[in-house]
Amino acid sequence: GLAAVVLPEPTWHEHESERGGFRVDLPGDADPDMARRVKPQKDRKHDGVEGTNLWTRSENYIVAHRDLKDAKGNPRFPDAAFLETEVKAITSEGSVTLGRNEPATHQGFPARDFSYEFKSGGTVSGRVVLAGNRVYVLVAGGQFSELGNPNVHRFLRSFRITDKKILAMRPPGARDETDDPPDPPDDEE
Repeated sequence: GLAAVVLPEPTWHEHESERGGFRVDLPGDADPDMARRVKPQKDRKHDGVEGTNLWTRSENYIVAHRDLKDAKGNPRFPDAAFLETEVKAITSEGSVTLGRNEPATHQGFPARDFSYEFKSGGTVSGRVVLAGNRVYVLVAGGQFSELGNPNVHRFLRSFRITDKKILAMRPPGARDETDDPPDPPDDEE
């Protein structure tokens, strides 16, 4: 017969990024070299890539961020339609199939929740947040992950922007509201 593999529960830590202006719960120690796990895109160079890898579960938990600038180096403030372009860029690789792709709000900023499935199996869930002229891309999951993964849900739900300059760029009249990530674990519905 088959033996069941019991994986250890992750050890959660709050990770605060002064450079990225955010905090998030990570299911392991922050890896200083997470950028190696992100496929580079020449037109989307991130200012920072932070997170962790749970190798026992083949799961990555990543927050990438970059400030948008025009050709002269001045801050650029795109509209919410920009988020759709970001999701398409993230999921354009031929080995993935886009699942969910819907608008959301994160701390009053426009966002998009998305998921994709690898053709070889496994699911990744994410959120892209357009906070003034900064873009945050959160992705979590991996080869053996499924929608409703409680670790992925906790990671996405814990993300908070802390940079006061960025928070001051909230759209006029926007309240500090955040939509809960979709696909809660079965025990949270």
